[in-house]
Amino acid sequence: MSINNYLFYRLYLIFEKKKEFARLTACLVLGEMFLYAFFFTLIFVTFFLTGSYFLTLGWSRGSSFGIVISGLILQQIITYRYYNKERIKKLQLLYKGHRLNKLISDRCILFCIKAELVFGLLLWFFIDHIFN
Repeated sequence: MSINNYLFYRLYLIFEKKKEFARLTACLVLGEMFLYAFFFTLIFVTFFLTGSYFLTLGWSRGSSFGIVISGLILQQIITYRYYNKERIKKLQLLYKGHRLNKLISDRCILFCIKAELVFGLLLWFFIDHIFN
C-alpha cells in the first residue's frame, strides 16, 4: 500500500462527496503538502550543511519564489497526469473495502495537511532557537 495513493484516494472521495472537482482538488491538496515538505526539507538541509537558512544565502526573494512556484507547478502537472481516470478506478477497486477507511475519519485526513505545516513550523522554531 502506497501512502500517496491512499491519501489521494481518500482526498478524492472527500472532495467527491462535497461535489467539487475531485481529481483537480485532490491534486492541489497533494501539491500543498508537497510544497510544505519541500520547503521545510530545503530549510533544514541548508541549515545543517551551511549553518544558515537558504533564504539568507544571497538568493533574492524573487528567485527563491520562482524556484518554489515552478517546482509546485511542475509537481501539479505530474500529479494530475499520473492520477488519470484509469488509475483512479484502480485505486477505487483497491481501497474500496480497506480497513483504514473505517478507522481514519475524513476530518483526520484533512487535519494531516495542516498538521504537517504546524509540525514543520514548530520544528523550525525549535531548531532555530536551539542552534542559534
